[in-house]
Amino acid sequence: MKDSISLKMKPSAAVLMALALITTTFAGVTYADPADGSGAGSTNGGNSNMSDTMISIDYDSLVVYVDQYNNGSAVGTMSALLTIYDAGSEIWNATEDLVMESDNTSWNTHYTSFNLTLFFEGNDTIGPMAEEGTWYSVNAEVVDSYQNWLGSDYMEICMENGSVCEVDDHMDEVTKLFEDMDENGDNAVNASEMIDYFNWENADDANSSNMTDDEEAEVADMIADFDFGYDDGMGNTEDAYDGMLEFNEFADWFFSVYMITGADAYLEDGMLLIEIHDDFEEIDYVWIQVFDQNGVELVNETYNGSEDGEFYDWTSSDCCAEDGMYYSVMITFYDEEGYMIAMYSTMLGEMMDQDEMIFGMYDADESGNVSFDEFMDMLNIGGDNDSEGPDNQTIALFQSLFMSSDSNNDSELNLDEFMYFMELLDGDGEEDNDDDTDFEFMFMMFDTDASGNVSWSEYLDFMVSSSDEAPSNETLMMMQMVFLSSDLNNDSELDLDEFMNFMSAFEDDDDDSDDSNDIDVLMMMLDVNQDGHVSLSEMLSMFIDEEMSQEEATQWTTVYTNVFNIHDEDGNELLDEFEFAELFYHMQELDTEKCYDIMEGETVMDQGEFEDADGDVIELYPGDTAPSDGEFCFDVGTGIELMILMADTDGSGTLSMTEVMAIMGMGEELSDEELVIYGWVFDYYDYNDDMELDMFELIGFMDEMNDDSDYEPTEEQLMEVMMMQADTDGDGSISMSEMMAMLTEDGENLSAVEEEYFTIAFMMADSDGNQLLDMEEFMQIMFFMDSDDGDEGDMDDGNSDMVVGLNEEECLAAGGEFHTNEVDENNNVYPDHCHLPDTDEEHHDEHDADEEEGIEFYDTDVWFEQWNDETMQLVIVELSVIDNPEEIARLVMTADEMYGNNDAILNESEVEMLMGLYALSFNPQDVANGLTLDGQNGTAVDFWVEIDGLLEGEDVVFLRIGTVLEFPTTPYETATTRTFKVTPETHDDEDSNDTMTDCNEESGVWIHNSETWDISTVSDSASSLEFVYDETNNMWYNINDDCSEPGTVTFTLKKAENGTIPTQEDDWTWEDEEMNMLPICDWYYAVTFANGSMMEDQWMEEAPVSGDYMMTLADNASYDIFVSCWDPEGGEMTVDITSPLGNSSNTSIGHAMGYVSFKLPAGTGGNVTFGVAWTDGYHSESGNLTVIATGDGSIDLSDITTQDSEGLLPGFTAGLGVLAMLGAAMLAGRRD
Repeated sequence: MKDSISLKMKPSAAVLMALALITTTFAGVTYADPADGSGAGSTNGGNSNMSDTMISIDYDSLVVYVDQYNNGSAVGTMSALLTIYDAGSEIWNATEDLVMESDNTSWNTHYTSFNLTLFFEGNDTIGPMAEEGTWYSVNAEVVDSYQNWLGSDYMEICMENGSVCEVDDHMDEVTKLFEDMDENGDNAVNASEMIDYFNWENADDANSSNMTDDEEAEVADMIADFDFGYDDGMGNTEDAYDGMLEFNEFADWFFSVYMITGADAYLEDGMLLIEIHDDFEEIDYVWIQVFDQNGVELVNETYNGSEDGEFYDWTSSDCCAEDGMYYSVMITFYDEEGYMIAMYSTMLGEMMDQDEMIFGMYDADESGNVSFDEFMDMLNIGGDNDSEGPDNQTIALFQSLFMSSDSNNDSELNLDEFMYFMELLDGDGEEDNDDDTDFEFMFMMFDTDASGNVSWSEYLDFMVSSSDEAPSNETLMMMQMVFLSSDLNNDSELDLDEFMNFMSAFEDDDDDSDDSNDIDVLMMMLDVNQDGHVSLSEMLSMFIDEEMSQEEATQWTTVYTNVFNIHDEDGNELLDEFEFAELFYHMQELDTEKCYDIMEGETVMDQGEFEDADGDVIELYPGDTAPSDGEFCFDVGTGIELMILMADTDGSGTLSMTEVMAIMGMGEELSDEELVIYGWVFDYYDYNDDMELDMFELIGFMDEMNDDSDYEPTEEQLMEVMMMQADTDGDGSISMSEMMAMLTEDGENLSAVEEEYFTIAFMMADSDGNQLLDMEEFMQIMFFMDSDDGDEGDMDDGNSDMVVGLNEEECLAAGGEFHTNEVDENNNVYPDHCHLPDTDEEHHDEHDADEEEGIEFYDTDVWFEQWNDETMQLVIVELSVIDNPEEIARLVMTADEMYGNNDAILNESEVEMLMGLYALSFNPQDVANGLTLDGQNGTAVDFWVEIDGLLEGEDVVFLRIGTVLEFPTTPYETATTRTFKVTPETHDDEDSNDTMTDCNEESGVWIHNSETWDISTVSDSASSLEFVYDETNNMWYNINDDCSEPGTVTFTLKKAENGTIPTQEDDWTWEDEEMNMLPICDWYYAVTFANGSMMEDQWMEEAPVSGDYMMTLADNASYDIFVSCWDPEGGEMTVDITSPLGNSSNTSIGHAMGYVSFKLPAGTGGNVTFGVAWTDGYHSESGNLTVIATGDGSIDLSDITTQDSEGLLPGFTAGLGVLAMLGAAMLAGRRD
């Protein structure tokens, strides 16, 4: 993202420009000082800049880091130049741009890094540049785009055997001495403690005594000399001027005074004496060099010390004996390995006084005096060869000053007279300088009629005649205002005192830090009502130029208003002298013009103005070269502080989003979506979330805006734009129609399954049920969609269902895991969400055996039908029977707390939301995996979720998830068979083992015949599944509880007898179909005869749907009559038997059995009717069983009483014929 900001900094004020013209005008009559080269066209002064740079190295990664604090002075991109030196010679350098520091708690604002792996280790083709154990100097220098210096830092680096080189820095000695002196243990050494230590040391020396008062005073002074505090820039500080030395201050004293590696040099009577200090005994030899003031080398000698290894005083009696000469002494110290460890340099001898040197330059005949001709000759020699020299007026002025300095009237100047003369020319004399003399001579020059007063016309005539360029009307007006303000007696002329006051207003002291005259002049000009104060209106009337555009005038009005209010410290809406001075300096700091000296032939990189030594100005453009030596000035653009002042229309000192957009000139050009994106960047750098940017925050914002790379929004921010684009009616919310329009904006329509899926997702996200999605709800639905896309970045780990909207307590109560502040590999932050147990069978199988079981789907109900000649539909219904009270309670709580009113009572809408939760937990198309019809793959066209029994509070709850798959096929009339194949998905060994660990559960598969097709054969390539036909429900089923994995299961279909393609009603769906299967019941009995013989499982028949049966029984025997019913879905089953002989009722899950036991004595005759009824909660059937006894009738059957259950034969219960519900492999087409 890169947006240019077109803002040019105007001069601090129009009047400041005029003031500069005034100064330039007076430069024409300023007397040049040949001693220092000052005068018109020269620039004196310096620029100090405290370094905000720090360099460090990470030896583990071999990376050098350069950190920088940008105080707002940088222009454009900052870059760091890293240079490595070996013994003073440059051996490596590199340059890197600095980037923004993301950690806003760090001291630095920018940083960069340099990898020195190649330097230290080399690579496959070149070896390392660094030698083992060698120390190298590293210098880092930071500049901006215009090569303005911003800071630098220095360090030394060394590696040996893969680690940083060890350095004997003697810090252990420092630490020991510090601890010895610190008697009171306060981690500081004061004067008393140091004195006590020295006295203790002297106690062992018989020739020494305690310190004298003078010596103790010297110790106190020494403490003060090093008590300057300490700050390493990393938070470690020590207080200054606290009368004691903390550790780092103490270490400075230690190496400067107590233990020294260095030297002292003396020159006495021509003999040079050098005292060498080797307190640490680390010096091996010393290199001594001596030069005279003319650069002649007098000594170049290596000193190895005495034979005993000690370094005594070194002397030379003949090198430095010349009178009036000064000498440069340089001493370099080396250790045994030849490494330089210290350097010392000093100047000795008699240095010529500067005044004498200047005087000697002008005293050409060495007479001891300077004549006026000698002065002029030297002045012409020192000038530019192309210059015509001073004009006659200037020469006359020089001569007048020369004569006035000739106190003995000998027409020549001795040393004292000459220096006084030079001070007059300089206009910046010391304390003995008489400024009045300057003004007296100037007064005489301006007073052309010798009236003793200077009129405005006299002043103006002199100014025009002495300047090459006439001052502008604006400048003349301002000068006249100062002239009139200096006319204290209002006679329209200035006497000497008034003239001196007037000229003082324009006096240039050649001191950049003292602008008091400029301030006084400017304040006089602004103070129109002469009340001694400047109001905002007075400022604006002077500074806001009529030639400005409306936009410029508005911006600069804002700037001056803000700066005025900043410095109006007493809030009286007026600036006094002090407040105005602060404003003046503030405006100078905001000036965007940068100037630097340039040499002839140098290339400029910016558009600006070049001024040569004569004051001529030309325009230069990037790539041009300077035609001569001079000064080049260019506009660096608007600084950060000025930008804030210019845009801060409410005067808050910070910028709102609106103010930022206005100053960038972008507010009206951006679309709503672009404004949102800029708002994201704004919010990112608004670290304190006050909806405003301060200077530091604005720097980051502008760096981002000027970055060539595109901004990468977070997922939430993308959703914000998506919602804005989808909200076509602009009501701040998304309707279902807007949602569907957004999903189909690419022109591709949604499938029926997709429409239903998104409809459910919309319902789930619409937490307030108002049929509209606000921003939070929109994020939820997008999160639902993202969680189902199958990308690697999906936060779903595959073992649970993700739900947004639950708090942590509700999530845990629902048996889930609560997740907050999760970030994917793309740094997208997901909203807080709950991971609920997954509804997937295989995921359940992967759980550890000791984990709490969730809802499992063990049974599958399969239906199919051919509705037309082009397609055939297969319906897969996954069934979970929940009879665990705790699990049912969990479902109730999930629905009631998550999507209801949390009143512990379910309503229909809460159950619907719960069904939506399960609907969003799987992908319908996954169900089609592995399923083919006649070799063709199918497509999911519909799905639904159904929960029965939960709302009604039943003890058993049925959860069905149905998926409708559609397969292409051939016309029904011409087809003879169809073949469905189910190929199981392949699992790796680990998954297979996990699946086998939980295979003791029974699972069932039911496949129903249809109106068009019947199942003729079923085969399993692994021979693990065996299907049985059930006439009651016209279906084939398999119940499996072993651990065998099924192979490919093939269902061969044949046309149903008299089958025709059924007519599908318009509003009918598979969801409307009654899919609860009829219970399967068996009636049978057992008998024990009088002789003890037994018969079991007699008359074992499948019970009719309804109807009556008769059964004839012989007398003199005991009977047990049973009715056993099985619910294929595994729901709650109830069987009731009523008869005159007794009643029986049994309710159980999956299957139930009722029975009556009785005995028929010999002779029992007659008949009794048994009423039988059974129900699974969906289907209820009944019938009558008439029992006829065959005895002679001596005992009536109705008088017989039933027996207790112990009448059952041993082992009979195990052989009741109840169908075992064994775990079977599900159809491989079921979803993962």
